[in-house]
Amino acid sequence: MKILFVVLISVMFIAFSLTIIPSTETLACDSGEVYVAFTITQNWGSGFEGQIAITNYASWTIWDWVLEFDFSHTIENIWDASILSHSGNHYVIASDINPHIAPGGTVSFGFIGSPGGIVETPTNGQLNDVPFVFNECSPAPPPVEPVDPPPWPERFFAPYVDVTLWPPFNLVQTAQDEGIKFFTLGFVVAMAPGDCTPSWGTYYPIDEGFLLSDINAIRNMGGDVMVSFGGAANTELAAACDSVDSVKNAYQSVIDAYNLTHIDFDIEGAMVADPVSIERRSQAIAALQSDAANAGRELHVWYTLPVLPTGLTQDGLNVLQSALDYGVEIAGVNIMAMDYGDDAAPDPDGQMGEYAIQAANSLFDQLQTLYADAGIPKNEEELWRMIGITPMIGRNDVLTELFYQEDARQVLNFAQEQNIGMLSFWSANRDKQCPEGELPYVSPTCSSILQEPFEFSHIFLPFTALGAIDGHAIDRVTGKPIDEALILGIQGETREWTTTNLEGYYILNDLTPGYWLVICLKAGYKTRIARVEVKTGETTTKDFRLRKVLRRSKD
Repeated sequence: MKILFVVLISVMFIAFSLTIIPSTETLACDSGEVYVAFTITQNWGSGFEGQIAITNYASWTIWDWVLEFDFSHTIENIWDASILSHSGNHYVIASDINPHIAPGGTVSFGFIGSPGGIVETPTNGQLNDVPFVFNECSPAPPPVEPVDPPPWPERFFAPYVDVTLWPPFNLVQTAQDEGIKFFTLGFVVAMAPGDCTPSWGTYYPIDEGFLLSDINAIRNMGGDVMVSFGGAANTELAAACDSVDSVKNAYQSVIDAYNLTHIDFDIEGAMVADPVSIERRSQAIAALQSDAANAGRELHVWYTLPVLPTGLTQDGLNVLQSALDYGVEIAGVNIMAMDYGDDAAPDPDGQMGEYAIQAANSLFDQLQTLYADAGIPKNEEELWRMIGITPMIGRNDVLTELFYQEDARQVLNFAQEQNIGMLSFWSANRDKQCPEGELPYVSPTCSSILQEPFEFSHIFLPFTALGAIDGHAIDRVTGKPIDEALILGIQGETREWTTTNLEGYYILNDLTPGYWLVICLKAGYKTRIARVEVKTGETTTKDFRLRKVLRRSKD
């Protein structure tokens, strides 16, 4: 009996000291709104447990959500999210676990706070810089819109990125840290066999805006992306859609969603030998290019195809022949210089660079014949510019084939000598050493050979044909050079700067082609500003003749 009495007293004590508070019921909001719910799930006087849940009623995904609010209590512990900053009573919170909120979706996180007792609802809420009120329907952050892409250089390095691979590849950080300006993103495919809805790898519908904020950031740094349709897995849209118009509309929706000027069709496996989808695709691409031309837009179309050292297979040639038959203007043909097999490429160790070069030379001959037979004039320089080379770095799927750093240097030298149009590799996700070092098998996230981080990217980076601006800063009256003048180049959000040397000379290197605003500043001189066009592979000269600032003498 005494034991029962003690138990009852303990239960009563817990009941009075720990208050369980039910969750606030989420209201149904209108389309284009969000509901940010704040609830206290437990309160024990000295502290409390709370939860914040964000429900997206908009028809678009909210990407990379960041929540800000003022809160008079202290958040001591948090889960399923992170505190980015805390200043006074102002909190900024985000999540790496659930960073995106799909239409109709909810993300939530919990926390321990203090003191308990009466807990006031946070105020001054902002979701991705858009104000909201807790526990009320509020406007959702607007969908991200694509920014205009910059001009592309005449030749470029654009490694493939497997964008749906886990862990996610950080495009923006890589562009900032490694200097890679251009990427090829794979792959856009049908959501399912027989479903004409375009998606990233069947995971993300195109209309949700997946990767758009990253692409905008890369463009603001002077780079861009080429989106690749197809790939080795899933169903290419030309096979899933049942008409030319439907596949054309599917492709166009992707182009519009990301404001693309460059697209790639990676046709391999069974698709490279499927005549129905090949014909449907060719007609759709021709219609896309016609519409783009009528609208005054660029649309550069690349084909990525399997290859042997002897060149494209007949199936690959049939893909190109179909495109030409329907009037597609092919920007380039990118060969997958990998997985040849022992019969086509015997003793590959140490020869993968040479085999890639043989394949490129063979492709040149095939393109020369293809265009001559089609009655389309192309000189040798134009044909070389249509060639792209994409090896698989490190260990290939054919395990005896290993593409080493020296192979990459060999391919780079060839590509520069012949002035081909594109260098890439599969894939940027793999451009690092595996934690275990060398591996006898292929990993999707590392190269399976010994290497430095992004070593293959650094080898291929010089291939991108960028431009430069140089010139002198000169005293307008004396004609003498002005040293230590600041030269600032601006293109969009990209900033490049340098100073003049003792001879007044400056040079801004590795500039993305297009127009740059160049500013020359020197203490005691009037600032000069010029609009300068940068061209691919060229150095544009702009001299600045500065006049001294006249200072009035005091009476």
